This record gives sequence, C-alpha cells and structure tokens, in this order.
Amino acid sequence: MGQKIIGLSTHNIKEIKKANPLDIDYIGLGAYRNTNTKESVTVSGEKLLKIAKKSKHPVAIIGGVKLEDNFKNSPQIEYKVIGSNLMEHFLSNL
Repeated sequence: MGQKIIGLSTHNIKEIKKANPLDIDYIGLGAYRNTNTKESVTVSGEKLLKIAKKSKHPVAIIGGVKLEDNFKNSPQIEYKVIGSNLMEHFLSNL
C-alpha cells in the first residue's frame, strides 16, 4: 500500500498532550476564528499560537483561516488549512 498521512484534530493543550505520544504526522489545531460553516465551535484565535508550541508534531492551523493569515513567527505551525475562505476568495475573483 501507499504511504498515508495521519493527523488528529485538537483544540486545547489537554488534547495536544494526549496527541504528543501518538504516532501521527501532524495535528490540526483550531478553531482560529469563526466561520459560516460550523456551529458551536470554540474559537481560540491568537491563543492557538502559544498552544501550538506544546505540540511535538507539526501543526495545521484550522478553522476560519484566511489566505492572508501569516504564522511565520510560529515555527510549529507548518500548514494553514483554508476551507470556506478559499472558496469565497475564488468566487469573488470570477
């Protein structure tokens, strides 16, 4: 079989600590901001940048991330997962 990439969604330090010993490739950490696609989501915003430092795995920041968001000062954040904002971006440029 081919290679698989395995990630785990996390939302806080407690969940990151549980994920750290696991054999996974990355964690998803969010939500960064509100979106129109999900209800009852805990939004942690800039706090996520500090929380990400606790992960032993690369971090994919999720939830309301925009193309223009910059996480260069947070080296643990390797990926920006852009969902609904990406669609909005492309639709507005048609």
